[in-house]
Amino acid sequence: VLVGLTLRRQERVAQDQRRIAETKQREAVAERATALRESARAALSRGDLVEARAKVRIALEIGDAALTRSLWHRLQRHRYWWRKQLGAAIFSLAYARDGRTLAVATAGQTVHLFDHRTGGERVLRGHHDQVTAVALSPDGRFAVSGSRGGELRLWDLSTGRVRVLRAKGNMVWGLAVRPDSGLLAAGSDDGRVRLWALPNGKPAGELQIKGQGAARSVAFSPDGKHLAVGGNAKVVHVWDVARRQVVKRLAGPTKSSRSVTYSPDGKLVAAGCYDRTVRVWDVATGKLRRTFTGHRGPVMVVRFH
Repeated sequence: VLVGLTLRRQERVAQDQRRIAETKQREAVAERATALRESARAALSRGDLVEARAKVRIALEIGDAALTRSLWHRLQRHRYWWRKQLGAAIFSLAYARDGRTLAVATAGQTVHLFDHRTGGERVLRGHHDQVTAVALSPDGRFAVSGSRGGELRLWDLSTGRVRVLRAKGNMVWGLAVRPDSGLLAAGSDDGRVRLWALPNGKPAGELQIKGQGAARSVAFSPDGKHLAVGGNAKVVHVWDVARRQVVKRLAGPTKSSRSVTYSPDGKLVAAGCYDRTVRVWDVATGKLRRTFTGHRGPVMVVRFH
């Protein structure tokens, strides 16, 4: 009898503990949804509609709530600054340093430049294939665009002149201009990252690791001394640009990376990966700091905000 009573008491204790654990889990989920909703409300108050919509959507996926639905309906009444139908798939976007000009590379063989404050548009034509990558120089003088057919064009935005840096070759996946606007890096389908001096457009060498596959994304560090390269390899390589040497190998992705970027202080590198994750490394140590999950498909673009 005593054994039976002890077992029943233990069962009741175990049930109570499970109920407490389940309650805490529900409370944690509710707290996360509330935090997302309030963060979305703050984003709306400062006019960041994209962030507000994204956070409300996630909050609703976590759990339906009247306050969150009310905020979503409120967001639906707010229009974006502007919207453009380009009639072709978009492959790449780039913002100018001043945050005013947006460059858009399209499958329609064109590059569109938008002034997001006025909605004004300028179209750069001349490519003979789909434009797969675009970048803007930090000094605002140039736009650079690359195509599926390997053509690379340097556009002088003040004079309208265009220089063809390369007429054809392997598909251009990623473009980056050094912060001082003096060097262009172009990642290609053959795994090479080719460099051009700016503004003269002269070839300045190349970076390559045999067997790494396509170089899908490139990003200069804020001081311009290093270049992060992501691609088909399950490693993000950090190059010393002056010495043309790999100084860090950032491991972690289970599949290739599509986008790489530096934090504003240059201490972190983040990669958007085909395994649906965003991974963040400490550049100095090469150690993986965080892995973010939740995307339902490959992460095509990642940026620090």
